Amino acid sequence: MSITKAVHIECPLCKKNKDISVPQELFETKKLGLIKVQVEEGICCDHQFIAFFTKSGSNAGYEKLDFKINLEKTVAAEEKIHFRDLLKLYGDYAVQNVLHSVIINMPITILHTKYEHKNLAPLYTRFFAQFFPQKNQNPMLFTWYYDLEYKKKPTYDTFVITTEGYIKNTPWRQNANPTAFEKKLIKKAMDIIDDDSQNLVIQQEFQNLFDRCEALLELVKGWNKISDEDALAEVQKYYPDVDFDLFDLLLQILQYRFKADISGIKIQKKRKRR
Repeated sequence: MSITKAVHIECPLCKKNKDISVPQELFETKKLGLIKVQVEEGICCDHQFIAFFTKSGSNAGYEKLDFKINLEKTVAAEEKIHFRDLLKLYGDYAVQNVLHSVIINMPITILHTKYEHKNLAPLYTRFFAQFFPQKNQNPMLFTWYYDLEYKKKPTYDTFVITTEGYIKNTPWRQNANPTAFEKKLIKKAMDIIDDDSQNLVIQQEFQNLFDRCEALLELVKGWNKISDEDALAEVQKYYPDVDFDLFDLLLQILQYRFKADISGIKIQKKRKRR
């Protein structure tokens, strides 16, 4: 399971405050100075700002982003991306795995070379945040990381991918078809020509997933030493369309995003592709 650290933020403009979780690796890899976290609009309030923390996680101040309007214009004009752009850049398999990470809330590390100076993490964080309700958004989902530093000290609790789309680490449990849902979702979205309509389809599918997970939380608490087959049979009483692939995704969402204890389910390690 990925390790996160809880920190407290307060908007320097409107004073709204909130507790958020950020990847523990940010604090472990920072040798000198303060840790800087850019808080995007919608994470804490309607403003953007930068929060500074010590290595222990104590708050060390804030910086206002007074250029918000210009930034929004720049993003709209120069950095607006769509799913079809990601598919062209990285290919179906890589995007399916990124989407899987986003859905289950698994931190994503993007490895870059010394020749790549443009940090893509904020761009991708903003892009994927649009598919979630505000309470489910993660301001630190993507991390921009130097590839040579990663080689010296690799991490195995985050999803790791290069800027060329090569996957270096997948920390989640692998079943026979781990990205079956994501593959179907991308195809469903790509069958629609209009980009905004594609986004609405993805938003709705995400919401359906989370609604199901919230409904299953109490059910999971009552499971003790139950096989995954019997657990699936219980779920199918409420959601007959859930197969093993979707059930495995729901369990991962419960485990990583909702922090639910699923240890009462005996997961079959290998299952033949159906």
